[in-house]
Amino acid sequence: MRGIQKSFIALLLLSLTHYTSAVNFTSYFSKAPVQVLNETDSQGIFSDPFLVPTGSDSTIAIFGMNSDDNNFNFSRRIVDSSTFAQIGNDSQLDFSIFSEEIPFVAASPSGMVAVASDDRLNLTNEIFISFFPANYVDENTSNVTTLQMTFNTDPTVDYQFAQFFYLNGYFYILYTSCSEKNTSENYIYLQGISESNHNVTQFESPLQLTVNDSVAERNPFARCGQHGTYQKLLCMWKRVSKNSTVSVEVDLINKQVSAETELAHDSNEWYYRPLEVVTYDKHCAHLIAVSDNANVSSQTDFLSMKVKVSFLSQVYALPYSLPSDMQEYTYVGAGAYYGGWYVLNNQYYADPDTSEPRSSVGVNIYQKDGSMNGTQHIIAYNGTASGLLTRGGSVYVLVKNSSQNFGNDWDVAYLGQLYSSTSYPPQQPKFAAKIALPYLSLIIAIITFYII
Repeated sequence: MRGIQKSFIALLLLSLTHYTSAVNFTSYFSKAPVQVLNETDSQGIFSDPFLVPTGSDSTIAIFGMNSDDNNFNFSRRIVDSSTFAQIGNDSQLDFSIFSEEIPFVAASPSGMVAVASDDRLNLTNEIFISFFPANYVDENTSNVTTLQMTFNTDPTVDYQFAQFFYLNGYFYILYTSCSEKNTSENYIYLQGISESNHNVTQFESPLQLTVNDSVAERNPFARCGQHGTYQKLLCMWKRVSKNSTVSVEVDLINKQVSAETELAHDSNEWYYRPLEVVTYDKHCAHLIAVSDNANVSSQTDFLSMKVKVSFLSQVYALPYSLPSDMQEYTYVGAGAYYGGWYVLNNQYYADPDTSEPRSSVGVNIYQKDGSMNGTQHIIAYNGTASGLLTRGGSVYVLVKNSSQNFGNDWDVAYLGQLYSSTSYPPQQPKFAAKIALPYLSLIIAIITFYII
């Protein structure tokens, strides 16, 4: 009997070890998460996965971007948007895009994928935009279009991507021009490229957002977003020379930029960094990350947030606080929700003795004025969200297991529907049976063993 008990305990411990390293989901999802990627089975071709609409309501594309030196290539898996089951075989697209820095990727609801890259031509740094459909057909490179966006004549000037996004028929690229000779000649530019006609741009020449000659950090964390449903963008960035985060309004009809407004000023204790301009209803919100100035070197791990709502004059602390068992967070994304907005964060804790990572994924919902709509919902433990996809009001999230290196080394990813609609409160589903069943079985086995 003791031998049987020892064997059972050994198996039980192995089982517990397995489930400790797996993602533990809660019941908050509108549609329960399902495993969609396994790096071992897919041979590592989805090392940096992201979600892309296909133009069809029935499917979602999961893309992976991989690099061989500075050549970036793409892999694709199509899944059913209802069951998340794989459709067909994985595809490795038969073209590559060269870029000196990591490319930025954006996609339109119709399934057009755009990639922002940079290369050197005749010793000058240039920006290129490549377009291809999410349902790209192998061995048909005529589906790929590449445009040169800049025509630089100064070898001492480099470009740095800040943001790349799709909005109302245009792909917008937000970038900096950085001079090695004179840091007072660093600028932030904005340009939009038509989805339907890639030769048509929003501005005749890239729109310069920094209206005065002033220092802009090489990576200013610049962010833009639409002001409600108006033909206006609100843009913010980090002005390092003044230790402040500033904002301007871009009039897309008159092609004009407003004067700067200061949103936050660094202190000896706190450092502020733009996160996102969240569009909702007829308004928008500037989200600003707050970190301890003594530990600001990473510039990605934060403690709290501030917000500037478009119809309010003041900037104030957003009602978000880290869970008591977490130490810092990284921002994942945000979107409109029932007249207000939601924010998704990865939250972390490192065991002081073992340095083992612990993580949770939290979602917070806010009213249009930035007040909290309820409390934070933890949607996953021991996982990290790696991307969001909003399609027709529904929100999908991709979550990787984070048992190693805070999610940087992962082997399993899950896809779930966070919200079935963002225009009314979603009905909460029954507990995700596929995720809960192994834990339930484990508990039953333990109880049965001790009863026997």
